[in-house]
Amino acid sequence: MSYIDTPTWLHEMESNMRAIVEDAYRSLLDQLWWRRVAAVKNSVSKKEVFTWLISTATIRSMVSGQSHFEDMLAQYTEIENEFASVGLILKKEQLEDLYNGTPGGEGLQMAARWAKDVGAQAAYWPQKMIARAILDGEAATSLAYDGLPFFDDGHYVNGVDDGDGTFSNILNPTTVGHATRIDAAVAMDAAVENLAAIRAYVATIMMPNGEDPRNLRIKAILHPPAMRSRVMQLTNASVIAQDATSGGGGSADVSPVVKDWMLEKPLEAPELSAAYTTPAGNSGVDTSFYIVANESPGEGELGALVYQDREPFNILYHGLEVDAELARKRELQYKCDGRNAVGYGHPYQLFRVDIT
Repeated sequence: MSYIDTPTWLHEMESNMRAIVEDAYRSLLDQLWWRRVAAVKNSVSKKEVFTWLISTATIRSMVSGQSHFEDMLAQYTEIENEFASVGLILKKEQLEDLYNGTPGGEGLQMAARWAKDVGAQAAYWPQKMIARAILDGEAATSLAYDGLPFFDDGHYVNGVDDGDGTFSNILNPTTVGHATRIDAAVAMDAAVENLAAIRAYVATIMMPNGEDPRNLRIKAILHPPAMRSRVMQLTNASVIAQDATSGGGGSADVSPVVKDWMLEKPLEAPELSAAYTTPAGNSGVDTSFYIVANESPGEGELGALVYQDREPFNILYHGLEVDAELARKRELQYKCDGRNAVGYGHPYQLFRVDIT
């Protein structure tokens, strides 16, 4: 008897797969960090064009009774959607033969497992692509809207040229003018001082007019697993031991300082560790971390990165009754398709911190 020829059987199988997919999706959401660094933008076209109207307005003292007139600066960038897909092929006999006493049991078991796995993959896909974009962010092809690589030490304050100054979102002792290491290789009090220096640098970045402060603040620390213990200590520090050579020994109460920083829960990202390498050949570093920053008090319309969603992932069924080629091959196919892309947003909202 052929169980797959009945519409009821097919409907039950598809409904069961969808239920498993949704369950896998929900269970994975709690482990994702990507929405803390990226904005989601729905798309209706093959390619979307983003326009940034740059806030350069500046009130000035009048000279000789004449007003100062200025141009409104703007920058444009394009994000083109790409297809992403995975599929499952089941043989007709796998859905007909007895398997452990169940008609079609082998096919059902395989379909259920695949549905669970692909549900998790669909949930994880944005984070996977965003992590790759971060690791590839210094490449010559990974351009921000100012035409420079997303991670660069000469980003334009006004987003167009260096006429109003530059800033770096690659932080190291050279760009910050202070040590930047916070991992366990340095004493805890030194780590606090170094993080304070990083925070101070971020706070000095100016508005596009080159005169007023942007009022950036550190929002969260995005870090590889190797730094988890130290980052948790830093963000929850109360009393720390002082090194005898730098603080005279003893201990210090740093809770008011840490509280004033108003840091959110640290974001642990295994994808940014040294164990991971992107298809472009860029790997993470276990001693480097990232500062997620935002303007106070609003979040703005974009984050450091953009996840553009044209077609959400969806599972489609192709069966024997509608496809002659599949009938000839005695196969059923399930495909999970989506169309999306990851692009770069504001470089001043994500800083990579290196030890050298």
